[in-house]
Amino acid sequence: MKSSIMPLLTLTLALLLPTTPLIAVEIAATPRADKLPVTAASRPQLAAAPAELLTHSYTEEEFVVSGTASLYQWSEAAPQSAVATGQRQRWSLRLLVRRPQRAALGSGRVIVELLDASGGSDSAPLWAWSAAHFMRQGDVWVGLTVQRAGLDALRRANAKRYAGLSALPAAACAAPGTPSASWDAIAQVGALLRSSSRENPLAAYKVRQLLAAGRGAAAADLVTYLHSAHVQQRLGNDAPVYDAYLLASLTQAAAPVSDCAPVLALNDARHQVPAADAPVVLVLTQADVASGPAARLADSDAAGAVRRRYEIAGAATGAAAAALAGDSGSPCAEAANTFPTAMAVNAIWQQLQQLLDQGQALAQAAPLQRDAAGPLQPDPRGNALGGVRLPPLSVPLLAYGTGGQARDGSAVAGRRCALAGSQRRFDSTELKTLYGNRAAWLKTYQAALAQAVTERWLLEPDAAVLKAQAATAPVF
Repeated sequence: MKSSIMPLLTLTLALLLPTTPLIAVEIAATPRADKLPVTAASRPQLAAAPAELLTHSYTEEEFVVSGTASLYQWSEAAPQSAVATGQRQRWSLRLLVRRPQRAALGSGRVIVELLDASGGSDSAPLWAWSAAHFMRQGDVWVGLTVQRAGLDALRRANAKRYAGLSALPAAACAAPGTPSASWDAIAQVGALLRSSSRENPLAAYKVRQLLAAGRGAAAADLVTYLHSAHVQQRLGNDAPVYDAYLLASLTQAAAPVSDCAPVLALNDARHQVPAADAPVVLVLTQADVASGPAARLADSDAAGAVRRRYEIAGAATGAAAAALAGDSGSPCAEAANTFPTAMAVNAIWQQLQQLLDQGQALAQAAPLQRDAAGPLQPDPRGNALGGVRLPPLSVPLLAYGTGGQARDGSAVAGRRCALAGSQRRFDSTELKTLYGNRAAWLKTYQAALAQAVTERWLLEPDAAVLKAQAATAPVF
């Protein structure tokens, strides 16, 4: 595609004086977007399963998007904000788009997931959790590669296909995982997806809502984005580029604002999610909360500063991706955690939609309970207390653990089993003590499903899946 010659928005210069507040800059020009062809010899890295997309009448396309970004540094005038410097840098990033084949079937919602390269190459954990939900809704999902490890891995995997991505040599110091140009690039990609530009991969779609999301290191990227480009890179009416944010498994420090930026102290406020004029939802699994300090976020319904923190009881770190049975072929000593974490996340996505569409307040949930010494407090059977509680945990047949152990004690298997978590099925004595008989359990469980749907912690399609599973649950 040829680069658009029409600017998306008018450029306004940012002024920063020691005694004046930060002044926002309107996003200047539409980034260029070049579609990458798919051939028998060259396909997108991290491509979705074709059958999965076809079932929902979805299609997938891949682009290299390019533009020019300002670099940022922490402000001396407003210490918790980052400001654009005079330096500018070209950027070229990978964009993976999954959308309904027919624009008329689109919901108008676009989820931009910053891809997480913590494992050395791109992954899309939020798509892995909620793909079925997005496609049921008609949402467009966009995966954006911003982390240096992800960009480097793409070039190693297919140097010819990804030759257009920015060369990102390591800085003279220890370069951060996310290049400095990424903050403006994230904003510019969002503005492109909302534009009428010929460069827009979604030009045929009516985009009503644009949400930014990330899990793990990608969530840490979004914290730094909120401190920097969210404040300064705005649409023409001074509205933020993204209408809402979902940050999952945010248990680490915010990404450095620039190459060679000083390392911030662990208690520095810049690691925290800042106040912003868009709803921000923080989603933590039980494993995230148990693993150590996590970003704090107080619930709020204040106008222009809606905040929610959800802690999902029973959820392991890698439960969505780990299919490790506790049998002779598994490296783990226990069965993997099968708690339906994705269903809880789907309901949270739906609540965000209802907030943006109808102004309906986000539900609130108590945090996971801790004992006086600090660790999470379990009930007598080993399940955590408090938090977002789906029926498999409120009317349980199992105890869900969030840290599995390797059979042989090896480090590699240990990491894998820790991600998979563990679970233990109650024996017949426990079940009879809890419920009396199977019919009584099933009646209570079905009532809990209906209540969870009413309270917006579970979606109807997911409740139907759990109901069908309950019908074949083992007899006491």
